[in-house]
Amino acid sequence: MKITTVFAAVAILSIFAFSSAIFQISANAHSPTASTLLSPQILGVTIKSSMWAGYGVKALSSGIIKGVSGSWIQQKVTCDSKAATPQGELDLAALNGVGSKNNFWAVGTEAFCPKGASSPVYSEYATLNGKAVAMGPKILIVPGHKYEAYIQAGTTPNSYNYGLFDISAGKTSAAAVFVVAAVLLYAEIIIALLSNTGTYVPPAAANLIKFGLFFTAIASTCDYDDDGVDTPIGSSGSSLVIPMSYTMYNPALTKLYAVPSPLKSDLESYSIAIKATG
Repeated sequence: MKITTVFAAVAILSIFAFSSAIFQISANAHSPTASTLLSPQILGVTIKSSMWAGYGVKALSSGIIKGVSGSWIQQKVTCDSKAATPQGELDLAALNGVGSKNNFWAVGTEAFCPKGASSPVYSEYATLNGKAVAMGPKILIVPGHKYEAYIQAGTTPNSYNYGLFDISAGKTSAAAVFVVAAVLLYAEIIIALLSNTGTYVPPAAANLIKFGLFFTAIASTCDYDDDGVDTPIGSSGSSLVIPMSYTMYNPALTKLYAVPSPLKSDLESYSIAIKATG
């Protein structure tokens, strides 16, 4: 994946313990618990998910996937002040494994509508194994700006680098984390709900949520690291990696929430349409 931005300092990981089912990253932005962002049920290479929409890959053995990066345009959302529940949506580059509900790593942007609010709160988002990652310095999330996010294996054993760039403003937020014996089998570039319990539902988006070179003019950023080789998220790369697409439904899988478009010819550019909102 193409990571060309050089930043002066990298914030060392600070993880905040959470004490309830939903923990807080900032004063106004709520984030998912460890149990809410799991690998969805696999139905071949097309997946019905109660959480995600977008594209990803699955490795057939651990140690193959070493990173992921994505770029998108932050969309403006509209809050329904009369909605019965809070609304929210995340744009993410993510890595995860199986066998542990906490094995989910992600970085990206968040749009959150508190219950009764008429305006959304936008914030950066980063999580590791169910706990918040403190990146720094914090950057503003602005509708219309282009963002690039990545998680990448570092040069030190068991180290990974998190980064979020505001390409439009030239700002960077980053962190270094250390994880022992990580088992990573999936990479995804997706939109996600804040809960799979029905507590949160998608807010209204003014436009499609747009990912990749065709929309952001940022090359090689909807990619995953296939054992050291930067590979478009829509490509198998090797025989040990299976591409997958995700369509988002409500928890009962009876109501369609969000659908990714077909991939462009570069296999890393696409849009996601929110079909139903709260």
